[in-house]
Amino acid sequence: MGVLAVMLRFLQAPLNISVYAVATPALFFERELRVGISPGPRHLVEAFEKAVKEWDKAVAEFNDARILECRLTVLLGGCRSCVEDLLLPRIRITREGDYNILVEFSEDIPLEGAVAYTAFLEGSTLARIVVWSGVPEHRAYQVAVHEVSRLYGLNTPTLHRTLFGAIPASIDTRLLHISMDDFMYGGGDPLKPTTVELYAAYYALNKNSQFDNVKTSIAFRAYDEPDFTIPALLSPLMITAGVYMLSRRWRHTG
Repeated sequence: MGVLAVMLRFLQAPLNISVYAVATPALFFERELRVGISPGPRHLVEAFEKAVKEWDKAVAEFNDARILECRLTVLLGGCRSCVEDLLLPRIRITREGDYNILVEFSEDIPLEGAVAYTAFLEGSTLARIVVWSGVPEHRAYQVAVHEVSRLYGLNTPTLHRTLFGAIPASIDTRLLHISMDDFMYGGGDPLKPTTVELYAAYYALNKNSQFDNVKTSIAFRAYDEPDFTIPALLSPLMITAGVYMLSRRWRHTG
């Protein structure tokens, strides 16, 4: 089990993954993103509600991990600069009209070759997401989770898959769909927020600059996948215990 944990953790490690991140207005100027959704097709509205919920869960877990890591660093006498680092803004759906992100639906394709786009604005509304109403149901979540990734300034230009097959939500979607016909009638793609994407957004937020070629010790995983970091750290104990139990068994059988 100890050896298996090490192997699984190795397979989760990011290997030359490029993620581009910039400090967008939504990322940099607000501590909470409040998403208002205009009336539209039910499957698209529900898809955005799910995407926002998944991103918020991922951000909350990531922020908690950064806080814990910083406390341990300070406790062990390391650098204290992490205390001043900004955390990623949480995101939620609002129905009270106090939104700073607005999702709207268009009867026509918003841009040539793009069924949705995110435009950043100045003022109380930081961003406007425009989505084609004709997006089919099996693509709705993919479009929603991808557009939310744009709020965090993320873009993954090369196709990668996690150990369990999830694709980063900010993947360049042109790599997934070779044509509009493929988009409309092909199978769904398992896009998910990943640790690598959130680390890139976190770095861009605190450095206020572009971040690419992510190479970190953070497991490359989606947030509904297990993380094998702790089992891998405990693997020496598991391996030692296994060798001890085997040695006792051999001694008794001999």
